[in-house]
Amino acid sequence: MGLFDNFKGRLPGHQELEEFYLAAVKKDWRSLRNITNQTPKICLTAVQQNSSALMFVNRQTPELCMAAVCHDGYALLHVREQTPELCMAAVQQNGIVLEYVNEEFKTYKICKAAVH
Repeated sequence: MGLFDNFKGRLPGHQELEEFYLAAVKKDWRSLRNITNQTPKICLTAVQQNSSALMFVNRQTPELCMAAVCHDGYALLHVREQTPELCMAAVQQNGIVLEYVNEEFKTYKICKAAVH
């Protein structure tokens, strides 16, 4: 059964379209880059598949970025607007990503968390 089989020659509605996009990002997270009408659910699903999907998210929310860096600290590379909280979560997940923390957030506390 293909992704388009449910539509039978008609245009899908919003709910069906979201389900289609969800199926697409579950199959391959990189398909997020081709989705213009991204919903939080679609973006979160893609980021859960691979945190690098964050680079294709049109509107990064703090919650989505947090989910990504908690799953994989290297997702910090794709965060457009770092915050102290995101940096802390990223280095707690993987201390090596301290090198990607913006200088303004490299506090003693964050550096200490990176080495523990």
